[in-house]
Amino acid sequence: MARLSDIKNRESVVKAVEECDHLGRQNFLAKYGFRPAKNYLLEVGGGLYDSKAIAGVAYGYEHPEQGPLISSEFSGGERSVAAVLRNLGFKVTPPPRVLGAKYDALLRPGRVWSRDEVLLSEPCPVPTRSGVYAWFFKEVPPGVPDAGCLVRDGLTLLYVGISPKEPPRNGGPPSNETLRKRICFHFRGNAEGSTLRLTIGCLLASELGLELRRVGSGHRRTFCHDGEDKLSDWMKQNAFVTWMAVDKPWEFERRLIKSLWLPLNLADNGRHPFYQTLKELRKKARARADSLGVVSDELLEST
Repeated sequence: MARLSDIKNRESVVKAVEECDHLGRQNFLAKYGFRPAKNYLLEVGGGLYDSKAIAGVAYGYEHPEQGPLISSEFSGGERSVAAVLRNLGFKVTPPPRVLGAKYDALLRPGRVWSRDEVLLSEPCPVPTRSGVYAWFFKEVPPGVPDAGCLVRDGLTLLYVGISPKEPPRNGGPPSNETLRKRICFHFRGNAEGSTLRLTIGCLLASELGLELRRVGSGHRRTFCHDGEDKLSDWMKQNAFVTWMAVDKPWEFERRLIKSLWLPLNLADNGRHPFYQTLKELRKKARARADSLGVVSDELLEST
């Protein structure tokens, strides 16, 4: 009888991970008949993987005469899959924390809003209040590990943000930004003023032909007029937002980042295995922009 404990070779797990990377997560799960992991995720090389599926396929690599295990042949969880993978020296994440019903407006939204619905509706549906917002994506940008991410109606939650930011602790004046101002800027602004646009643009640089450059006086970095337009078009097709008006939104944001897998968030998210990869990607893009000349003002009408 096949047993998970018969997986003795770490290389078998590595081969299963490599196959998952080659096929893509959804194709890998479909090929072997596994569902996305709800609790335990395997961390390898900055990526997150469905632990039960990886273990089942790893068994097949180690015992080719028997083939991979199917989902119904073994159970997942702390004492089975997680224990076997940890015994082989891998890191397996614990179950995520459960958030209360007060977060349902973000995590179980009745609807999400597209770029056109936010920018073209009269009146604008986004309130002029403080609050938290959550970004769901139809297409996950290349290289972003989405295992463990919240999925609603085929859309994947990758990023949360707030408006305004937490007031300075040195007694400085607080920001007067609102949910409406911040969300609208993410949809139609530029990479200098939008962390989300900077991140997505860096991830899509090859696919969309984007390059971060210094613009204007040389103190700002954007993807220039054409690049920002391409990024806005991509967001029009793939990015959807919902929000929750609350006081002191920074307190909610910290709880969300600690409780969920949000690969596009950097602040307070050092535990995520994609953190260092994304941080380095953005750092390299900025360094390259600083090494190039400043783009002239004539090209910057929309940035």
